[in-house]
Amino acid sequence: MKYFLPVCIVTVLLSLGSKAQTVIPFDVPGGVDTQAIAISDLGQVTGDYQIPNTTKVRGFLRNPTGSIVTFDVAGMNTYPAAINIWGQITGLYATNAAGTPPFHSFLRQPNGDIITFDAPDAWDTEATAINAKGEIVGWMQSNLSASNPNTFQGFLRHANGSITTFEVNDAFTILPSAIDARGRVIGYWTDPSASRGRG
Repeated sequence: MKYFLPVCIVTVLLSLGSKAQTVIPFDVPGGVDTQAIAISDLGQVTGDYQIPNTTKVRGFLRNPTGSIVTFDVAGMNTYPAAINIWGQITGLYATNAAGTPPFHSFLRQPNGDIITFDAPDAWDTEATAINAKGEIVGWMQSNLSASNPNTFQGFLRHANGSITTFEVNDAFTILPSAIDARGRVIGYWTDPSASRGRG
């Protein structure tokens, strides 16, 4: 779920023993609705913003110095979701102008190169997190021609580009949300009635 705020902030804790803080508001120059989504251990921030008077959404990378680089996947609406300590960014993008599903996923390298990918047999692929090894986790919805059509599964994209899918028995949906340095994945899933969420 996306929450739109007019200004984003970065809060820097100056001391663990005190409540002193520095709050740094920022916007992407020339953009509106700047949304900071994730921050790396080195203080790099990623998120998205909108180009005024359009439905166009782009990603941004804010460096600790305050400089901001903007980017998108081939001119399409682009929504970063996570950044690791090396500055690799993952997220999703839409191939339609409305910015609606189906989505596809991307990996942006620190040099600006962007790799796009989809999970096998996926109609919709949404990356949610990346670890220090460059492993990406997220969820996918299978297409109607898949062996198990229109189902939700988790996926893990390994650093070499190969993708493994996984699921929880009897789950209606599965939504991985984080991955640690060892490749352990957490998230939540709903039961077959879609009425109860579990970890």
